[in-house]
Amino acid sequence: MTFVRPIKRRKSQAIVDIALETALKRHSYGDLVCIDDYRPLENGDEMWHMGFASNGEFLATSLEGLLLQSGDMVLLVDKVEVFGRTPSEDPHRLEVAHPIGKRSFIVVNEWHDEAHKVMIGTVKWNALVTLAVILTNGRVIVGPNNKFFYPHLDSRLWIRKDKRTPLFNTMERQVRSKFDVKSTFGDFAAVDPLLNDFRTLPVMLKTLYEFKTDNAWSGLKVGAFVFHQLYNDQHKINKAEVQSCMEEALKQRKDKPCKILDIVGHILNVMAEEEGAPVSKEANKHLTELVPKLSSEIWTLNKDKVLPAIVKRIDEILR
Repeated sequence: MTFVRPIKRRKSQAIVDIALETALKRHSYGDLVCIDDYRPLENGDEMWHMGFASNGEFLATSLEGLLLQSGDMVLLVDKVEVFGRTPSEDPHRLEVAHPIGKRSFIVVNEWHDEAHKVMIGTVKWNALVTLAVILTNGRVIVGPNNKFFYPHLDSRLWIRKDKRTPLFNTMERQVRSKFDVKSTFGDFAAVDPLLNDFRTLPVMLKTLYEFKTDNAWSGLKVGAFVFHQLYNDQHKINKAEVQSCMEEALKQRKDKPCKILDIVGHILNVMAEEEGAPVSKEANKHLTELVPKLSSEIWTLNKDKVLPAIVKRIDEILR
């Protein structure tokens, strides 16, 4: 028998934030930022009280490059996605990050949708961290699942004083969309210009197809193609094109069963010859079924492709 020491979480009051400059000097990755470029984001800042609908883009670009400190750990937020609190702004709105007492905001790492998510929560909007570097140990985190940074409730935040050019590279709120609700396709995500390349951005439904551009058609590639069409500039899915891709995949599989192709078949049965976004409620139902079938591949690509590309890029910057 082996004795296992129970894990004890420290109370927020027990965590003391050391000086930011001291914290950044503890690891070479601290050289990725210059503290003179930042200002503290205090509890009374007007950003916390802005409405999401008219300020979503401003909030996203303002939070890009955010520094988040908890104790002696500092997180550099390289990609952040901002969501509204109301059903029309975000049908899957988060109910887990609400300010407490007189606080205008709260910083949490909550277990939600089978992932640990670092979020900033206000009364009117949430910000989700989907790409970050822990500057005090060099760990790079790709995607929303963050098991390495647990902020205390009174964590300190800094934002950049001046926006950089290019300001941002927006990506639609893919997994959190309802594909029959146009408002959920809003562009409210910002990334660090240093990582402004699809190879160093978290793989999402929109970009999954770009990582699957080999000649062979698989069920996964057909599923990725559907979302690629949905999120292209025209926001239209051509039924004949999807049907052709599906037939190629079925031919290569030699009639072996494939759950993804089954779902795509259901989509083809209910969609018009050219389905524009937002799609019909019937198509939305099957697109929602398709999302979790692609999520494991997205996770794998983030781990095996995107993460090494980010580490390589950061090493180049620090040389």
